[in-house]
Amino acid sequence: MRETPGEAVKLIAEADYGILTADGTDMTSVTVTAVDANGNRVPFADNRIQVRQVDGTDTTWIAEDNVALEGGRMAFFVQSVHNKTGTADFEVTSPGMETAKLCIYIEPFRAENLVPVAAGR
Repeated sequence: MRETPGEAVKLIAEADYGILTADGTDMTSVTVTAVDANGNRVPFADNRIQVRQVDGTDTTWIAEDNVALEGGRMAFFVQSVHNKTGTADFEVTSPGMETAKLCIYIEPFRAENLVPVAAGR
């Protein structure tokens, strides 16, 4: 049975990958979704969203500031910084909505995991 969503009251943030490698290139996208009191996605929500890293290790993140949701969603990227390990904590906020919190783990980079380049190329 389909249910018509109510008013957007909460944000949910979900990363494609919750663990990154500290090689400076590993990256994940994070999807932010507006949901109603029953957890249903609200596709007509167009609330303005702010993303910020609130704690943890250095990361590079790509996000627009004060961006409006489109279809009840938006996304941003988080990229590791070379040799910076630990956790990176993010908050996604919008006035009048419950804040979404997200933690991404960043593991040490190990060069022995690299595939060697073939000689002569």
